[in-house]
Amino acid sequence: MSVVLMYHDVFTRDKKESGFQAVGAVPYKISVEDFEKQLIAIRDYCEYNRVSKEAVNLTFDDGGVSFYTVISDILERYGFKGVFFISTAYVGTDGFLSREQIKILAERGHEIGAHSHTHPSLNDASKMKEQELLDEWVTSIKYLNEILNYSITSVSLPNGFCSKTTLKSIAECGIKQVYTSTATTKRKYWNGIEMIGRYAIQDGMSPEHVLSIVNNPIVRMKLRIKNSMLSIVKFILGNCYSKFKKWLLLRRK
Repeated sequence: MSVVLMYHDVFTRDKKESGFQAVGAVPYKISVEDFEKQLIAIRDYCEYNRVSKEAVNLTFDDGGVSFYTVISDILERYGFKGVFFISTAYVGTDGFLSREQIKILAERGHEIGAHSHTHPSLNDASKMKEQELLDEWVTSIKYLNEILNYSITSVSLPNGFCSKTTLKSIAECGIKQVYTSTATTKRKYWNGIEMIGRYAIQDGMSPEHVLSIVNNPIVRMKLRIKNSMLSIVKFILGNCYSKFKKWLLLRRK
């Protein structure tokens, strides 16, 4: 069993340094100090308990430039490799990875995967027709395959949006693994595709909290229950969920 953690951007001074700047993205941006402390806690736990570091899978969504400028160096310093998922429409734009940086990350032994092309919102993705979803994933996957000169095998779902149409589109692209936003260590399969759950890491989480996700099944169970309740809210609100989430985040400011 492996525990998969879902990160986004890591910043040195300002949350605007890397990645998306929408209200919903901000809580997932973590300071470099916090990120390094979390990795040290995980490394020390693995070494003390003789647990393989491969039992903890560190994934990163969106394709922010911090993947290259900050995150990869820290991962390698403590003996980890990352799985970097990239929304390809933003490659080469301000705050995001360049083609060359993507290639270098892969050459350094990190895994590269797709995170769709345009990173559609929950509302937009739910309205997309089958051909539109197929185009979204085909464009992203082909773009990365061209840069890397090999075929990628994994993707992560933007905003956790998952439907049979989405999975069908991804399957037609030859993808073998789909990383979701569902808080679970259980692996499921859909027409040969491995569905892999992840635990989201947010700003303000202590190293102890992050480590407890890795080594404490009770903590993971509580997060799974919380995640299930959120799924019910998403189902009830439907296309209004994104607006409701934005409203909540603005109220917290």
